[in-house]
Amino acid sequence: MELFADLESNYFKGICPQIKLKLIKRAFVIARDAHEGQFRSSGEPYITHPVAVASIIAQLHLDHEAVMACAFARCY
Repeated sequence: MELFADLESNYFKGICPQIKLKLIKRAFVIARDAHEGQFRSSGEPYITHPVAVASIIAQLHLDHEAVMACAFARCY
């Protein structure tokens, strides 16, 4: 998942244990699938928004659960 790769390389490289990275990535794969076919008003895939919010949360050095929660915002 290319979007997650950016998040991983920019914010988690070397600071987040591998097991937590796997959990975060799994959350975003599930969210990506749940939002498939949904688009923002800009025309971008909807999943770009949760990834952007997760990037902000990661910059604030919140835990992996907070980052994972971003994946599931509006996933209903």
